[in-house]
Amino acid sequence: MYLKSLEVLNFKSFKGEVTVPLDRGFTAITGPNGSGKSNCGDAIQFVLGPKSNRVIRAQNSTDLIFNGGKNSKPARNCSVTLVFANPVMSNGRRRLPLDKDEIRMSRSIRLTSSNNPVTTYKLNGEDSTQKVFHRLLGAANARPDGYNIVLQGDVTSLAKMTANERRKVLDNVAGVTSYDDEIRKATKQKDMVENYLDRIGLLEKEQLERLSTLAKERHVAQKAKEVSDAIHLTNAMLLQSRYATLKNELAFHIEERQKYLTESQRLLDEHKATEKVVLELDDKIAELQNEINRLTGGETSELGQAIQALHVAIELNNDRLQEAANEEAEEAEEADVLGEQLSEANDELQAFVSSLESANDALKQALADLEEARAEVLPAAEGEEEREVPRRRGQRHLRAYNLLLRGRCFLSLLNLLLLLHNLFLRSRNRFFG
Repeated sequence: MYLKSLEVLNFKSFKGEVTVPLDRGFTAITGPNGSGKSNCGDAIQFVLGPKSNRVIRAQNSTDLIFNGGKNSKPARNCSVTLVFANPVMSNGRRRLPLDKDEIRMSRSIRLTSSNNPVTTYKLNGEDSTQKVFHRLLGAANARPDGYNIVLQGDVTSLAKMTANERRKVLDNVAGVTSYDDEIRKATKQKDMVENYLDRIGLLEKEQLERLSTLAKERHVAQKAKEVSDAIHLTNAMLLQSRYATLKNELAFHIEERQKYLTESQRLLDEHKATEKVVLELDDKIAELQNEINRLTGGETSELGQAIQALHVAIELNNDRLQEAANEEAEEAEEADVLGEQLSEANDELQAFVSSLESANDALKQALADLEEARAEVLPAAEGEEEREVPRRRGQRHLRAYNLLLRGRCFLSLLNLLLLLHNLFLRSRNRFFG
């Protein structure tokens, strides 16, 4: 594998498209100062991808685009293409891992309308990236930071190096350093993967615990969903039942309303017919009344006056009958009250008679006791005359007490007779007016 040619377009001091052929072996580029000899090396490093633009003697990416000089217009883009020959080696393999005899690696920069640089990479005319370039060139031990390109001062610094530094340079040129870098990267990636595996293990444990909790929650959620579905179904059936019931009730009410409307219309028609008949009867009554007045000579005739007097008498009698009925009701109430009073007087009379009899018995017993006492106290010598005086005196007291009781009884009977007489007088006066 070797660099076959270098194609530049508006790169640094190169105006337009320039192709620099590079054959096998050594190719020297000579010319006066400012002719662009160093820009050829910068173009190669530009495609390989330097770590900084200062390596290729530029402050930024816009400094790599042809600025027009004194007599030309500045360009808006630049591009560099490295054409590598990739022949098949004796072992049947190619240095670059692509099954093509010629490999074209291009890098271009263009300015947007706001003068912002945009970089694109192309591999054999197809879009690519800088990492792909580095991977392909790394397979051939060609790296942008290696010693594939020897700059000014590199030979002097190589001569001044120590043995260890020179060993590192040789390892780098031989490609051993790239393998060491790959080993370090692989080790670093291995440590990162192990760290990730540990973290994944912890996450897996947490997720398994979470999975168990979620399984329980899922079971509860499924039951809740089943209950919710059953509730929704029951509510739907209940609503359907209520709807059917209300629909039937509405149909029944509509039917009943229609019946009532029909019945009311019939009654209204009958009422109108009845009113018509009543009006006709009123007209007939008025005609008969007029005929009667005509025949009887009106209210001024004697017959009319007699009829009017009879009507007045009838009204008076009706009023009297009503008053008599009311008075009769009042008398019935008074009779009930007097009956109660009479019953109470009879009870008092019976009690008085009983007390009188008891008093007589007690008086007789007292007189007997008195006689016995006097007989015992008075000496026998006093004789019969002296014992006769107290006995006569007691008999007089007994007769006086009997007269008193009889007088009280007579007064009670007299009060009862007066009460009955008053009741009889009230009844007669009310009945005869």
